[in-house]
Amino acid sequence: MPAGQVFIRNIEASCRHHHGAPRGWWRPRRAAAHRAASLRLCLGFTAALAFPSWPAAQPLPADAATRASEIQRRQEQELDAQRARAAERPDVLSAPPAVPGEGPLVFPEESPCFTIAQVVWDGSPPPAALRRNVNTVLGQCIGGQGLRVLQEHLMARLIDRGQITARVLVPEQSLASGTLTLRYVPGRISGVKSDGAPGWWRTALPTWPGGEVNQRDLDQALENIRRLGGQADASIDVAPGPELGDSDIIIKPGTGKRWHAYLGGDNAGMESTGKNQVNAGLTLDSPLFLYDQLSVSWNSNADLRNSDAGSRAASVNYSIPFGYWTLFAGASKSRYRQTVAGFDEPIVYGGTSKQVEAGVSVVPYRGASYKGTAMLKFLRKRANSTLNDIDIEVQRRDVVGYEFSYGHRHYIDQMVLDVGGGVRGTLPQFSDQPGYVYGDPDWNGRSTILTANAGLYLPFKVAGQQMAYQVNWQIQHAKTPIVPADYFTIGNRYAVRGFDGQMTLAAEDGWTLRNDLSLDLGELLRAPGHQGYAGLDVGRVGGPSAMWLSGRTLAGAVIGLRGRAALPGAANAVSASYDVSAGWPLQKPESLKTASPVFAATLMFEF
Repeated sequence: MPAGQVFIRNIEASCRHHHGAPRGWWRPRRAAAHRAASLRLCLGFTAALAFPSWPAAQPLPADAATRASEIQRRQEQELDAQRARAAERPDVLSAPPAVPGEGPLVFPEESPCFTIAQVVWDGSPPPAALRRNVNTVLGQCIGGQGLRVLQEHLMARLIDRGQITARVLVPEQSLASGTLTLRYVPGRISGVKSDGAPGWWRTALPTWPGGEVNQRDLDQALENIRRLGGQADASIDVAPGPELGDSDIIIKPGTGKRWHAYLGGDNAGMESTGKNQVNAGLTLDSPLFLYDQLSVSWNSNADLRNSDAGSRAASVNYSIPFGYWTLFAGASKSRYRQTVAGFDEPIVYGGTSKQVEAGVSVVPYRGASYKGTAMLKFLRKRANSTLNDIDIEVQRRDVVGYEFSYGHRHYIDQMVLDVGGGVRGTLPQFSDQPGYVYGDPDWNGRSTILTANAGLYLPFKVAGQQMAYQVNWQIQHAKTPIVPADYFTIGNRYAVRGFDGQMTLAAEDGWTLRNDLSLDLGELLRAPGHQGYAGLDVGRVGGPSAMWLSGRTLAGAVIGLRGRAALPGAANAVSASYDVSAGWPLQKPESLKTASPVFAATLMFEF
């Protein structure tokens, strides 16, 4: 039997099981008719989701069912944006100070000088890299000036490695024997002071008393602290300790409050569930005094009284740092409801999605101008769809999955370069119901999706005006069959702007290229924090399901204003951020309908 027929029979069996004839002679005829209609609707709904290319003469319009998948994807994008907002942290990368001895080691010609045959270290053993650096002196003829040059060079290498308090000493000695004696004094932490700090310093600082002072560790600690909104102006000082080479670490807490809230709105919703959306959130800094963070967020369609259509989503996220590591956990729930014309009466589609996740992120390396990040998390997602408030079994999912990602950020003068990649997938051995995929009725529930990204931010000036160019590239490739909820989508404000997002292109694979050119309007408006921008985006989808699309490529343009300002009379306690734009589609298939121009607006008040 062809695969398509097998899949259809699975659909029919499930629909008849849940929507078949009424049980018991006492059921009224109206209920029986309602269930019979629901059976026809279930068949049409699930078939439309599975076979979006079927003609519109099927029991239900395919576009209505397809919108259900798009609504779920849109809610996933919004929840991902909320998670990213909760996980934001500033970069703290301290460049080493300019010190003598930088550059290649060149000994001056002097007299008298002595040829060095061996180097002996007195006291604590030095780092291996320092030993290799000092070996360049072997065979060289050096005197008093050469010793000073060597000492400055070794000190510069220590500072470049972040060892800002370590020292290399040259004791009094005779070089006539050809032996050079050096003394390494490690810079150690004698104590940590954090009076008035909102958290326990041991969770933020990667090293403790007795360990060596390293600027990389201090940068990481400051990132852990400043990721809390009220600690944006926190700082860390290093003061001399009681013994030679010892230092005290002094944590100076920030001056902000320990809670933050926002309330906002936008017009990014689907027309079928409410185009105008409202959102709100609350974040608590260090609720357990561990430099941890707890955030909750909520968003909904603006018309809260509309019982025929709407969408809701809520999430809670918690994270706690442990030096270079961060543990995090989160949970979210979203649901939607839309009503369309049916055979005898309006049809109500609905859906609910719940997700819990937990994971760990780590900074495996960092330098004065770069750092790497890695993240691994596991999640469980449960989703179901309803038709006239009756579950559609073939649309139910209960999946356990994973996600791993890696990223590298590099500062090159004013330019910022980001590259990264990742993989996510499902674990069918732990999943109860992985769902169904088109064209593969025997799918084992295992999915694997590869992702990659790259970005560039380049500020510059033209005629004295501050400008910036930013480009971001993203790609997804599905190595296995995947469910529609995991498709790569283009044609909304998250991917390829210039489209209203009511219809999109979605398939297993895809990529986007987003370009922004911005102009700082601070001098023109006599108020900092405002930008004008223009954007040009392009994207393409591919994969097995893309054969049903009339086109695979979208391109769009956008111009807009964005900014942030404190409200007058609020003593900087309340600020408003905004983003308003107009966009136009530049390339699309004829079958994809969209407004032109597209007006997008976002407004948020932060407390």
